[in-house]
Amino acid sequence: MKKIFTILILQILIFSTIGAIAIQTSINSDEKVISESLLISKPEIISENEFLSITFKEENSYILEPKSPMIPIVTKVYTLPFRSKIKNVEVIYKGRNEILLSKPIKLNENPTPLGLNENLEQDNEIYINSERFPQVEFNYRTGSGISNNENVLFLTVQCYPLWYNQAENILYYCDNLEISISYEEGNYKSTASTNYDLVIISSKTFSSTLQKFIDHKNSHGINSYFKDVEEIYTEFSGRDKPEQIKNYIKYAHENFNISYVLIVGSPEYVPIRHTAIGWQHSSMDLPTDLYYSDFYDEYGDFCTWDSNDNDIFGEYNWDDGNIDDVDLYADVYLGRIPCRNNLDLNIIIKKIINYENNAYGSDWFNRILLLGGDTFPNHGIIEGEYVTSLIAEEMTDFNPVFLWTSENTFNPININSEARKGAGFISYSGHGYIHGFGTSPPNVERRIEYFTWYLPGMSNGNKLPIIFFDACDTATLDHKILNIVKFPGFAYSIVKKPFGGAIASIGATRVAFTDVDWHGVNGGAGYLNLHFFMNYEEGITVSEMLVKSQNDYINYVFEDCITLEEFILIGDPSLKTGGYP
Repeated sequence: MKKIFTILILQILIFSTIGAIAIQTSINSDEKVISESLLISKPEIISENEFLSITFKEENSYILEPKSPMIPIVTKVYTLPFRSKIKNVEVIYKGRNEILLSKPIKLNENPTPLGLNENLEQDNEIYINSERFPQVEFNYRTGSGISNNENVLFLTVQCYPLWYNQAENILYYCDNLEISISYEEGNYKSTASTNYDLVIISSKTFSSTLQKFIDHKNSHGINSYFKDVEEIYTEFSGRDKPEQIKNYIKYAHENFNISYVLIVGSPEYVPIRHTAIGWQHSSMDLPTDLYYSDFYDEYGDFCTWDSNDNDIFGEYNWDDGNIDDVDLYADVYLGRIPCRNNLDLNIIIKKIINYENNAYGSDWFNRILLLGGDTFPNHGIIEGEYVTSLIAEEMTDFNPVFLWTSENTFNPININSEARKGAGFISYSGHGYIHGFGTSPPNVERRIEYFTWYLPGMSNGNKLPIIFFDACDTATLDHKILNIVKFPGFAYSIVKKPFGGAIASIGATRVAFTDVDWHGVNGGAGYLNLHFFMNYEEGITVSEMLVKSQNDYINYVFEDCITLEEFILIGDPSLKTGGYP
């Protein structure tokens, strides 16, 4: 099931236009300066029962630290050349104003799953603290990633033009702020001797079946080649097999200029990295393929995902955060076809070839199915329908079909019926399971569900959608029945389905979280779902859409290792959405 959690930074979904003047000048041949001035409007005070909420025109994020006042902020993201070095970041505030408030500012909730039905209680101790909140004037972070098929350095600056005296209940704000950044520009140049676009990493078991896929990709200008894991294990070093594979991917990127990585095979054939995640009073091992695509740290060096060298990878918990300094930005575009036999692989390859060769210009592609209901009944907002309604507003070139519990259209019969008509995309927002998904009618503690055994009715032939499952567990790759028989997760079952199903899917390998309220889609699975579609443009690859949504998450929300790691792409990362002209 999917649960709600409170996050540190909240993005406002509609980015405000910020009054700004940006100037970039060169100090000398090695150092650059970015200067930017932003005008700040007077805050608007909104009464919410016994508390106040604060907003202002230029905000695009919030401070949502647990038990702290909910203060809006401005987040600025700068994309710099790869391996640039930040020398200094400074934010100066000008013009101090104050407002005496009639009530305290609303506090953020603890990071507690909503399912526990715990109500927010105000912590009065925070109001006897006379220090300003936030106590710092700004924060910034850097990370290496990929943007528009190029390696870059992301610099995110969080500016705090509002601050709050909790003891005196006074809100202060500035009239304008100035950001100044000095950095040494990176001059990284690829030394690749051969140019490829895509590497397929798999076992020799699948090499013959994959040849027609490679031929197809090459025919469309996606220069591709096969590399078997058995060779990688003998040619590349590493503490274990996943690190050997990661070292090879970094090598292939630097020497062959590859941008796409397709892993073919279930974890028995090509292992998946398991990370150590702690949340609340629980812990879990989280399978993730992001480990393979994130091989650069913020300095452009190898990112081990184990900075404390204790052979426990990707350690993270609520209290200590990102213990192993995981960069989280993908450096290449990656997906997996988790097949266990050549029969399933052959079905998927035929679907990909047919889709890319024939889907372009088809009327069915311009439809988008939007599935949802009341994810958390009696919580006020109808989360799944709210998220998918925002997606419909973004996908203006598509004809939306709403399959919602509030309209009595969300059920297996309608889902299969609409899927048979074809659709370019499907977005589902709700609860998920290894074998399906389900959500509730408004304010009713009962779920309407769709399971794997309903898939034979999804006979949509070659009219295949790309699906985002904003839900738990649908992309589980390591489930066993009675600890013996391997059971494919739903996100893979729908991709490998013959005579229909999907062409690719995105889902979670473990329990997912979300944060949806009247402020918007603030974080977790819902945020990735919405931003996946916000980043759609004609001809983009499916993996670019996912990576751009992940970049948005890191830049405007926070380093949420759970959400960013658990959502993986099932399918071909180089898949051209809508096919080739």
